[in-house]
Amino acid sequence: MSQDGSVVVGAADGMGLAVSERLARSHPGRLVLADVQGDKVAAVAERLRGSGTDCVAVPMDLTDPDSIAALAEVAGVPTRVALVAGVHARHPALDMTEDLFFDVLRVNLVGVYRSPRRCACWASPRRRTGSGSIRWRPPRRGPR
Repeated sequence: MSQDGSVVVGAADGMGLAVSERLARSHPGRLVLADVQGDKVAAVAERLRGSGTDCVAVPMDLTDPDSIAALAEVAGVPTRVALVAGVHARHPALDMTEDLFFDVLRVNLVGVYRSPRRCACWASPRRRTGSGSIRWRPPRRGPR
């Protein structure tokens, strides 16, 4: 990937989709879109390619280290990384099962922690040049 590339994790819908669309308009480099919703993120990438963006979709699960490694291989060393993936439980906290609670933590905490660590090359441009960024945006909704 060129030094002007971007990666969006959680790009299939919601805030991740909005970030993807904005990057496609404002940054001309390659755009790598990743999401656990493989078919959906592929459709987003296809639509953005149709408007002239150099874009590729990668099915990716934040809870699977092999999936994270596959994304790193495709993404190379991007300038910008947006971690916008996450899940939210639509249950009152007192009604949430322990299994569901730990599933949410596994994605929103452990998965988001693992991604940039497994893709250590993502930090290289920032360390080398003082530019580039990795941004994380947690899901807006959670247990009530």
